[in-house]
Amino acid sequence: MAYVFAASFLVLALETALLRILSITSWQFSAHLVVSVAMLGGGLAGVVLSLRPGIARWTSFHFAALVITACGSAWLAMAQPIEPFRFVVFPGESWRIGLIMIALSAPFFFGGLAVASCFVREPKGIFNLYCADLGGAGLGTLSQAVLFPIIPALFGATLLSGTSEFKGLKEALLHPGSRIEEEFTLLSGHYSVVDDPVDHGTPGISLSFNGALPANWLLFTDGFRAGAIPRVGSMGKSGLAFASALPGAVGFEFAKRWKRPRALLLGLRSGWNLLAAEYHGIDDVTLTFEDDSFSRAIEALRLRDPESAGHFRSLLGRARAERTSSSRFARSSKERFDLVYYSHTDAKTYANSSRYSLAPAFDLTRESVAAMIGLLSERGALVISGFRRNPDPQNERVLATLRAATSENYPSGQLVRISNPFAAAFLVKPAPFTRADFELIDRFSRVHAFDWALDRTSGGAVSPLTDERPFLERHFHWRQLGSFLRAARSGSYTEFLAEADIPFVFLLVTLGVSLLTSSALLAVPLAFVRKGGRIGAAAATLFLLYGAGYLMFELAWIERLGLFLGNLNLSFIVVLGAFLFFSGAGSFVARRFSDRTAFAGIILGAAAAWAGEHWLVAHAFGLSTPVRAALAASLIGPLAFFLGMPFPKTFREIASRGPREAALAYAFNAFASVNAATLSAVIVALFGFSGAFILAALAYCACAVLKAGA
Repeated sequence: MAYVFAASFLVLALETALLRILSITSWQFSAHLVVSVAMLGGGLAGVVLSLRPGIARWTSFHFAALVITACGSAWLAMAQPIEPFRFVVFPGESWRIGLIMIALSAPFFFGGLAVASCFVREPKGIFNLYCADLGGAGLGTLSQAVLFPIIPALFGATLLSGTSEFKGLKEALLHPGSRIEEEFTLLSGHYSVVDDPVDHGTPGISLSFNGALPANWLLFTDGFRAGAIPRVGSMGKSGLAFASALPGAVGFEFAKRWKRPRALLLGLRSGWNLLAAEYHGIDDVTLTFEDDSFSRAIEALRLRDPESAGHFRSLLGRARAERTSSSRFARSSKERFDLVYYSHTDAKTYANSSRYSLAPAFDLTRESVAAMIGLLSERGALVISGFRRNPDPQNERVLATLRAATSENYPSGQLVRISNPFAAAFLVKPAPFTRADFELIDRFSRVHAFDWALDRTSGGAVSPLTDERPFLERHFHWRQLGSFLRAARSGSYTEFLAEADIPFVFLLVTLGVSLLTSSALLAVPLAFVRKGGRIGAAAATLFLLYGAGYLMFELAWIERLGLFLGNLNLSFIVVLGAFLFFSGAGSFVARRFSDRTAFAGIILGAAAAWAGEHWLVAHAFGLSTPVRAALAASLIGPLAFFLGMPFPKTFREIASRGPREAALAYAFNAFASVNAATLSAVIVALFGFSGAFILAALAYCACAVLKAGA
């Protein structure tokens, strides 16, 4: 039992560490690609064990090999850049990523051997062993809270050398005289403060602005540009005129017309919004931010640029700060503001984090935007701004979301779009714009050479973001497949990379590679193991459905509860830890429950969790983070408890036939888990969270039917 607990702890700790490392050095979606394929090593362990049951006695060797290869795997992930775009543009280099994946899979292979060997040798103790397996995995998940700050602190130089050349941090460091001044790690990511003498102003600033533009201190999160801190030094108020030369500044022009206006700046990551409020004479400012990255960056600059740091410290000191997510504040606050301002991107380059991320954008869903509009006073306006690219699917989805939120909740509301070739801002009022409003918008646009138009479109071809499907770019069009085939024939991938929903395309690639690899590996024991050593079709289907259903429930809930918890990394720790610990408890007492009770508990637990999550978002969003984390764990606890029962009960039945059958059952379950990890993301992208939950529930319904007929 000790070997199982320790091996599971190391495997999950390594998995979370690799996801963290690869998210820093590469892209979030490629991290899932590499880790998903590498975890096929666990399924391969079951295949090898079914062919050579005798190696189950070498548990100590398996565990020692796991420890050694885990260290090598972590170093390889940090030192060797894994850049998917190079393998698309230069297919001849694809062999390198294949070798890296094979090397990364080694610790998962030995970890799978250590766990599966104990399962095969002691089938009568499977309930306790499976409990130890899940308990160790849960503790390994919680180790992420410790690994988050330790990995960058100890291996910062190695991580930097392995960072993708396509990330903004690497681009900034190529500029003459640029250097990293400070680094720190928070739950939301690893931050770098860069002194870049070349970077002045901001993309989207008016081409008619001819004043001085300050240099910027740049703030990067996991290599992505997250914000900029203008080096205003001792510049007076007149020197801050650059802060009014962006399309989004129209909101401050609106607010300053009123006596003592109140402004809400959501999701602070950049100093530009603060300076715009100061320049327009708005003193009553409320800020929201998910972490301390901006204030930490300001403190880091106190010795290097004391005047700029002091200026921003003074602004932060005068403002009222709320440490929370934008969606949580909007849905739980009862205050009213004359201006609500939200910037949905703050990235200089085409390669911004939201384009190459699999993270849900809960701050921009129809429900969150409607809540933002609900914070406005009778004279107030909402501004959502962002940078543009060509084509520009992000802003089109934001526009569609604003249309839906306004038409459904504020039928008399109106929407104006103000833009230039590099930036766009959407101005929303819950009531019709007045003649004075239009005159102000027209005057502002003429001064800064911006285009503006009143949006009169209802609906459209682009669907809005919702809490059910909160992904800016995770939607699929079959024309992307045609673009890829044309690019493959011509050898030029420019058109494909310009229009493709890149994270979703790589999800499909990952799923295809995993399915082909796992199918090939499972064919080996089925071909060479004698007929008496195989498991039947019904048993194989059961273990496939167990692995797929469990992972789909688990991963869909990790993303879904990111809304209620306000942070996806926190949701990962809380939800995955709760799933594994409660499932371990369910396994420990599984022998006391019938199969019918276990499957009924899963279905009822899933339905209760789905209904309970909606209630929590509606009524408990304003509670403190520890309380919300406890509520989230309690919400999924009953579901996870019953999910821990079917596998050990069925495994014990199969293991009574012999060690080969037990090892093969473990392999089927492991391969299904790996494929379900990617399949879950695909299903959520296409059909929403409810699609993934329904499919997982149907998997267990099918299991109940198969068990009843056995």
